[in-house]
Amino acid sequence: MNWNEKENRTVYIYVLINTQDRIAYVGQTLNIKRRKKEHFESPMQSFADDMSKYGKDSFYFKVVDECAYRHRYIVEAWWTRKVALKYALYNVKEGQNHTVRTKKRLSEITSGETNPLYGKKDDKAVNGQKVQMFDDNGDLIREFNTVKMALKHLSLKGHTQFYSACKNGAEFKGFYWKKTYHIR
Repeated sequence: MNWNEKENRTVYIYVLINTQDRIAYVGQTLNIKRRKKEHFESPMQSFADDMSKYGKDSFYFKVVDECAYRHRYIVEAWWTRKVALKYALYNVKEGQNHTVRTKKRLSEITSGETNPLYGKKDDKAVNGQKVQMFDDNGDLIREFNTVKMALKHLSLKGHTQFYSACKNGAEFKGFYWKKTYHIR
């Protein structure tokens, strides 16, 4: 299968949870049935030890998301962070470490006209990152599809303190800000 054929396929993001120790594994696959079978029939050593200790029935496998092939590492990393808030993780790395060759290829297939956001502006330039504006009580006032739109609302072109406030959920210009990832 070449890169273009893979690019059009759906990738599944899944979680495998050890219900006894509350340890989870977040992964991605193109073939969910095959991957589930691999986990339960020939698991990685860390799973194998726990499966023999607690039994396969102590493990819960669930598909939590699906995404485009080119977004798989971003979505997997997002779910890894989310799952890590509730469970310890078997996989301690977020996403994937790439070789220089792979990084170059990923750059080539997502640069210029091959980038899905190429030529899109404002509301059409939505990459799943939204900015939310809250009042002092934590009530959502408004949601912006892009950082640029939130800055435009504040009559700013760019501001380091705004980006910091979005990252940390801090106060800026009388409001609290948060950047979130929305799955489409």
